[in-house]
Amino acid sequence: TTDAATLEKVWTGWREVSAPMRSIYTDFVALSNEAAQEYGYADEGAFWRSDYDMPADDFATEMERLWQQMKPLYQKLHCYVRTKLLSKYGDSYGFQDGAIPAHLLGNMWAQSWENLDEASILPYPNDVSIDVTKALKDSGYTWQSMVEQAEAFFVSLGFDSLPPAFWAKSLFQRPADREVVCHASAWDFGLDDNGVGGQDLRLKMCIKINQEDFVTLHHELGHLFYDQSYGSQPYPFRTSANDGFHEAIGDTIA
Repeated sequence: TTDAATLEKVWTGWREVSAPMRSIYTDFVALSNEAAQEYGYADEGAFWRSDYDMPADDFATEMERLWQQMKPLYQKLHCYVRTKLLSKYGDSYGFQDGAIPAHLLGNMWAQSWENLDEASILPYPNDVSIDVTKALKDSGYTWQSMVEQAEAFFVSLGFDSLPPAFWAKSLFQRPADREVVCHASAWDFGLDDNGVGGQDLRLKMCIKINQEDFVTLHHELGHLFYDQSYGSQPYPFRTSANDGFHEAIGDTIA
């Protein structure tokens, strides 16, 4: 939805529900920092930043360098989108100080602009949309054929098909008999019953027939095909080159 009142209700509601977890999460952060310090790191953040073939402080410096390169373009895009949203919703939602009210982006963490109304945002709204939702539905796609289509893409690049365990053990649709977290994720369960790696790969996702989930499927399967590719390696090498590489593979493919 792009209805401002609905977006605000969902945004605030999620944060009201999560508020009681604050004290528990604070304890979790303290314990994580304590564990990292036992291994010689300043805190958990320094531990995370240490896995990129450079000292943790150098990683932060490199990110700042890259951000400064992108900043002029981002500021122009941000200004354009903010102006369009202000025109659509009016100034009652807090566009002060050059900010975009986060809930209007339609993403729970304000990390994506994908949910914005194309008709009111795009500079050329009459151009052909890249949203394939209608095409998927008109072609009779199901959750299974969407997964098969994503798998076929990777197979066309020379990768092996996904193992039988993927189809037998993954969650593809929201169960009718219990509550589950539908946020998509990909999982490598390590060695299978025969001691072979890269064979027990699973997807957790409540697939809907739309553009967003079609892209997400390619992202998540990017993780699994990467897992499968290094599954036969010794244990120390059954992981990504660094903590960001898995996400880079998924996003590049998607």
